[in-house]
Amino acid sequence: MSIKVLTLDGGGSKGIYTIGVLKELEKNLGQKIGEYFDYIYGTSTGSIICGLLAIGKTVDEVEGIYLEMIPEIMKESKAKKKSKKLIELGSKLLGGIKFGNLICDIGIVALNHETLEPLIFKSNIKQAHGSTGSFIPGFGCKLLTAILASSAAYPIFNPVVVKTKNRGNIKTVDGGFVANNPSLYASIDLTKNYDQKDIKMLNIGTGKFLERLDGILPKIINRFGITRFFFTEIYTSSTNTNFRLLKLIYPEINVLRINDSFMDISTNMTEKDISILSKVLQKGQFSYINFEKEITELFKN
Repeated sequence: MSIKVLTLDGGGSKGIYTIGVLKELEKNLGQKIGEYFDYIYGTSTGSIICGLLAIGKTVDEVEGIYLEMIPEIMKESKAKKKSKKLIELGSKLLGGIKFGNLICDIGIVALNHETLEPLIFKSNIKQAHGSTGSFIPGFGCKLLTAILASSAAYPIFNPVVVKTKNRGNIKTVDGGFVANNPSLYASIDLTKNYDQKDIKMLNIGTGKFLERLDGILPKIINRFGITRFFFTEIYTSSTNTNFRLLKLIYPEINVLRINDSFMDISTNMTEKDISILSKVLQKGQFSYINFEKEITELFKN
């Protein structure tokens, strides 16, 4: 029996590209993404999409949420205000939902800021490796808490202190710093219980676009003395490294990555312009069309 896995990269506002790919996929599947896949893993913006799909939202619903949510969050000038707005909007959508109330199993990647080790919120003990006796889905946290931890792209957003039931209090930052592409960690978890050959994984990135410098980014650069493309570089490095390791360590896993390049759009991870977001969404739909045959082949059995 094949195990169907969906993994979603981080990338801030550019997660709307991911939604574009998923929009076409869901139409072709004829059922909700969360019902079709056995496991969904997400990092940062990918964790938000992951969580919404796992509570039963359709991709069209997720699209509407993103087009409303992104401008509301990204228009704020300070990290504190961005974080507050994300919590406010997230609470309305997810409330007190916990990891036991999902339609599929998930994994959400964050980074322990103090130990600099990955912190992965998981829903099923089958995903655990080691310390299974103390395993608690999502460390006992709400789904929203895990998403906030995974999306805490400091210094654009504030770090998040997570109060777990089995690990104490943990200060977290964006999962993209350790695994912007969560596919490797998904593979590590799942190969504990499934044969590599049985795992069919679709990995969706956030697209490659001309990087535009505006909004909060110039202020961050001036304050912290970082290079212009700091965030793009570190997330790209994280993504590439993890995906190459996946291919080396687990050569028999059937994995397909979708992450096309488009040099006719200039944007960045804090994009708030609806017209640009809509164009990025359309690029995701275009990417699905490019890969439709490969996707069909991947999941044909």
